[in-house]
Amino acid sequence: MKEKNRSKKPIAALLGMVLLASVILPVGMAHADSAAAFTNFTLSAISPVCFGSSPSVTITAGVANPTSDSCEIVITNQIWSWSASGGGVCFPTNGNGGTGWTWSNAPAGNNGITVTVNVTFQGTNCNGGFTTNISGSTNFTVPVINVSLSMNNLQRVGISANGHDRTQHITVTACPSSEIGNVALTPGPHIKLSNFQMNAGNGTKTFDLVGTDKSTAQGDTYVTATDNVTGCSDTKTATVIIPAAVGTPHPQFYSTSVAGQNLCLNSTTTPADWSVIPPNVALVTAFITPQSISVVDQFGNACGDLYDGSIITENGNPLNQTLSGSAYTDNVGVWDDSYGIYNASDPVAVNWPKHSPTLIDATGTKPLNTHVEVDGFSLNPAIQNRTYSYTPPSTLQVIWQ
Repeated sequence: MKEKNRSKKPIAALLGMVLLASVILPVGMAHADSAAAFTNFTLSAISPVCFGSSPSVTITAGVANPTSDSCEIVITNQIWSWSASGGGVCFPTNGNGGTGWTWSNAPAGNNGITVTVNVTFQGTNCNGGFTTNISGSTNFTVPVINVSLSMNNLQRVGISANGHDRTQHITVTACPSSEIGNVALTPGPHIKLSNFQMNAGNGTKTFDLVGTDKSTAQGDTYVTATDNVTGCSDTKTATVIIPAAVGTPHPQFYSTSVAGQNLCLNSTTTPADWSVIPPNVALVTAFITPQSISVVDQFGNACGDLYDGSIITENGNPLNQTLSGSAYTDNVGVWDDSYGIYNASDPVAVNWPKHSPTLIDATGTKPLNTHVEVDGFSLNPAIQNRTYSYTPPSTLQVIWQ
């Protein structure tokens, strides 16, 4: 008994991707059985996708049974797979295949990425007497756009002060390079962007970044680079920091015998005697110890090297020291400056360091607190709750409470 002919029902399958232009790509027919034929793929619109997004496209294919066939193929299964190639110089190809396409990061390249899609329809004839495979494939290109800033998230930015330029030089790169002319830069609060320079040949734009005032929270500002045609963008957060306080733990110097020194001091020496102007010097016998004073930003973090070279002052008077690696040296102790003031070239001054220092002949304890400025930024707290003590003949102690 002959079975009735079934009406044709094209079998469709979807491979998830979202893109936006209108393209239908023709492919060749693939015949695996005289009773049925593979139909053309149809693709949804394809337009550029941003790096880091999850692109998708709808792909439809099916099997057609010829009308003259009295026993049509019945499709029982579909097998989809895909592979990607390309990526050019910008990013390597990555992703995973199968039905329900996903990309954790869309690869980018000068020519986009080429995707090859394969499908196999498995079916039986109307009597179930044999199994047949009907296969086809197509490929298409996804343009991938990448815009990237040469910054880290929570990038630390300084403020130029006291003649020290803390401008940072940043680069934004577009891939493909032809997109760089479409890239605009937007700053957040507390910062300024300037000196924009575009190199269309390599797809880059450089600019200068500097702080204008301190951040009130970490990461409270940003730089955004946006391709105004595709909307692809990159945003990096930033924090404008300033030297804000003396850090902890404080250096302690317990009772220790210190070697005395005969020094010639004036406003330019370290230690300094701000009351004596070159070329004159004061003849001083000093019992001192160098202390490393750490400086932190407004969030209690070390300043790092961002403010290296900053001038250190106490109540506006220079210590003739600079900040290095979030710290500076403070020479602390007791000295006797009763030996007179001489021209630095006077033989008395020249020979003064060669004499044996006079030993400490009294006992005392005094506070040693002061305001401190780093490139004009006042530290709060500065140096407080610090005392120094001395006892004959050469013992010194410096304690922070």
